[in-house]
Amino acid sequence: MKRAPWIALAAVLVFWILTRPVTVQDLDSGELVTAAFRWTVAHPPGFPLLVSLQAAFLRLWPWGNAFSKAALLNLGFATAALAALATLGRARSGAAAAVLLVLASAAPFWRNALIPDAFALNAALAACVLACAALAETRPRARSAAVLASALGLANHP
Repeated sequence: MKRAPWIALAAVLVFWILTRPVTVQDLDSGELVTAAFRWTVAHPPGFPLLVSLQAAFLRLWPWGNAFSKAALLNLGFATAALAALATLGRARSGAAAAVLLVLASAAPFWRNALIPDAFALNAALAACVLACAALAETRPRARSAAVLASALGLANHP
């Protein structure tokens, strides 16, 4: 039963990959992908962490167009957020799996997981801060990781 959150996470990831957009969507997604593709600055605040990560991924991942690559990277961020939250629910894996499924299927989280924007990376960094804070009692380096994730969050979307 301890695998339940990870099985739920894998199912969510497969579903998200099958439903991800492959063409430009609304809001800032097109602008952010274009900024990453051209190595330029998006509108203020510029989203330097997101644009840099997207630019690297666009150049390293060989399959798909720029938007589908950025959407795939964004799915990775959303999956990382769910994985960090899954580590918090180790004691109750069935409940953790249920929480992951509810969060992953909630309309705002699902939409922000699929569209390349700053919110999934913010969720991943915030979940990392929470998971590291929970581990700080037993693992001394977890505090440093929490501070780093918090600082990276400021570089993404102040």
